Amino acid sequence: MNEVRGSKLKRIIIGVYFLRRISESEIKEALKRMKSRKAVGPDGIAIEVWRCLREVDLRWLTNIFNKICLTKKMSNE
Repeated sequence: MNEVRGSKLKRIIIGVYFLRRISESEIKEALKRMKSRKAVGPDGIAIEVWRCLREVDLRWLTNIFNKICLTKKMSNE
């Protein structure tokens, strides 16, 4: 995209970003690193609960995070 200012031509470069999908192993690692017995977030769910996820639940959570990153929108629910 180009923009003209006075007699000078100014080029504005818009960065191109490649978004890599979040993997289930990254989610597992992040859950391990979170500190226990801390205040819950806006979801009201303690980290100890998140750590009890089964494989199917972990897959669901990973898909949710990837959808949020892709659409740049987060559900109110």
